[in-house]
Amino acid sequence: MKKILTLALISCFTFPIFNFKSVNAQSSCQATINSVVSDIKSKGVRTVLTEERKVPEYYTENPTNKNTEFWLTMGPYNSPNSDRRTRGIIANIMNSKVLMKTYSDKIVASCSKYGVVSIGAEGTDWVEQYALQPNGKTTLRTCVSPGPGVQLTWNQVGCL
Repeated sequence: MKKILTLALISCFTFPIFNFKSVNAQSSCQATINSVVSDIKSKGVRTVLTEERKVPEYYTENPTNKNTEFWLTMGPYNSPNSDRRTRGIIANIMNSKVLMKTYSDKIVASCSKYGVVSIGAEGTDWVEQYALQPNGKTTLRTCVSPGPGVQLTWNQVGCL
């Protein structure tokens, strides 16, 4: 009886602690995402949409166990609501591989489920993808022309 009571008490005190750590991990992830979105908006981008997607199964050689992709889409870029200033700011961000890698590295460091971070301009096919590596950092996926028999590896992306 004493062993059962001890086990019950340990369970009552242990499980809330584990749940608390899980919630902290989730709130750390959300705080990082909020920080990245806030930084992008502080540069003058009016809208930043975030979305989760499943990494397509046709990617081979995934060195991680992560199969969720995080998308940041900046806008307006290619719509009647866009203006030259906003398009210029988005273009500056999209042309800064260092800045986008910094955003991607922060997100994968705080959000354990993401294996890919995709950053793009709304209404276009202008997207850069950063794939998580075994060292915990991301690398920009290289462009590969699609065609018969072409199979994308983890560090490649199909492009036109």
